[in-house]
Amino acid sequence: MQHASAPALLATLETMIAPGGRVRVSPYVESAQFQVLFGERPRPDRRYESGLSLLKQHDARIKQLAHDWVQFSNYGKSFNSDYYDSPGQLDAYLAYYCTTNVAKVQLCLLDLLRAGALPQPRLRIIDIGVGTGTSLLGVMDFLLTWATACALYDVEFPIEDVQFIGIDRSRSCLDYSSRVAHACADAVQERLDALRDADALPAIRNVERWARAARWMPHDLNTASFDADEPNLLIASNSFNELQPIGRRHLGSMILSLSTQGTAIIIEPGDRNKSQTLMDWRLRLVKAHPQIRVVGPCGHARSSPLTEACSTCWNGRRESLHQPLLYKRFREAAAELKVDDRPFHDFENELLSWTYTLLQKNAEGGHCAPEPIRIRDGQPWPDDMPLIFVGAFSGKRQTRGRNGIDDTQGDQLVGVRQEFE
Repeated sequence: MQHASAPALLATLETMIAPGGRVRVSPYVESAQFQVLFGERPRPDRRYESGLSLLKQHDARIKQLAHDWVQFSNYGKSFNSDYYDSPGQLDAYLAYYCTTNVAKVQLCLLDLLRAGALPQPRLRIIDIGVGTGTSLLGVMDFLLTWATACALYDVEFPIEDVQFIGIDRSRSCLDYSSRVAHACADAVQERLDALRDADALPAIRNVERWARAARWMPHDLNTASFDADEPNLLIASNSFNELQPIGRRHLGSMILSLSTQGTAIIIEPGDRNKSQTLMDWRLRLVKAHPQIRVVGPCGHARSSPLTEACSTCWNGRRESLHQPLLYKRFREAAAELKVDDRPFHDFENELLSWTYTLLQKNAEGGHCAPEPIRIRDGQPWPDDMPLIFVGAFSGKRQTRGRNGIDDTQGDQLVGVRQEFE
């Protein structure tokens, strides 16, 4: 009998989240965004047409949000307290950043599920730095998608209960996230109302209830660690880089306070500096605390242990995005004011740029250092030691030759900086 993490089921789940390798944001997330920004949702029976109509109706508002965001971008994108206290900037965040960040959270959850490291049957979640409720949207929508895949394979959905706590130093972000959570629940309720047999898929009703029950608590991790009742999943999405050294130590303490087999998802932007800073912190944390082990995306197998070289690793990841209506219209409005060289098509656009690490809290002393692998010249790599491909950017470096002709200097590893990230 199949189970909820069977390979075929996980392959189907991945296809639902990222068909053809392009992440696709679900209607529930999009409906929540529309409700918070415009006070109404696209019609579920004519979603595309009514979505376009709403965007046209509120085009002046979208242009104003894009203008505010461009001004913010031109002044260095400082995510400080003034930014998070600005309702206009939070609206722009929901329309723009939230879309891609939801996708990143879901891809991390998929990685945890593949690795058998997603806690079950009860999730006790702490979200650090709530933004506009991004992690809640990502988690709740992931659970809905997973439950749908389980129903397709006639497998019992294993999650029985979810408790979600979001902490942030900004009261504005907490209040805004509460609105987003209720908008998400309203979108799910709309689906329930349309079902002839609402009890046929109880996970839908549970997700609606879990989203409404989310708690939003003021707390500054730069001041003190946060105590909760045995959380087993910690999410810090784009908040690590805003923490001071003391705040990062408190983050490490919170990972150590997870229940045994509890996991942590730490997500950061994909630029070189932020990626290397996160990787260095991860190395120091794991070396100092043997009970914390790496689950992914690298450094978790015997064939790929963490070494000092990992402290300078730039393991940025890129994914393409099937751009939802709101996100694309926001980009178009912003591009009228500031050049955006990235593609607007939905194929191989690599609009998601990020780095991340997945960590698990084991019993004290449960993580043993791997034995070194010794291979002689000409000896093949052992079949039972699978290698992990992280990825690389490669391109042609063009230089001007002496005769004015462009000379190709061969493939070079390059880091691409996106102006709009």
